[in-house]
Amino acid sequence: MKRKILIILIITLVLVGLISGLIYWLKYKKPEVNLCAKFPKIEGEISCQEAINLASVKYPGEIYEINKTKISLFTGEDKENVKEIEQNVWLIGIYLKEPMEIVEQDLKKIADDIKVSADIESGDLRIYEINWKTL
Repeated sequence: MKRKILIILIITLVLVGLISGLIYWLKYKKPEVNLCAKFPKIEGEISCQEAINLASVKYPGEIYEINKTKISLFTGEDKENVKEIEQNVWLIGIYLKEPMEIVEQDLKKIADDIKVSADIESGDLRIYEINWKTL
């Protein structure tokens, strides 16, 4: 009788260990995906990997996408001198490690998902999009 209980206990522990390991692997050990594989390095431009590295330093978190695109930016010191310029950028999606927080009209908002643009020539970073959630 004791032997049966011991065998059942051992089998249960092994199954719990296997299931826990599988859950951990699925949740935290995602397969490595090379987001830059489809973007060859071009002389005189910031590479895909360099853009990811710059964004990761300034905005720590998980990079989930990157695309090379052209965006419109507005520059100027005041409303009368606003100019629209087009800029070639790397557009980088990031799940932030530490969410951004603001309080606006007594509402607390957080953002843990942003898109950052990195100028292809200079590497200058700008927040392009913030996905705010109201709490």
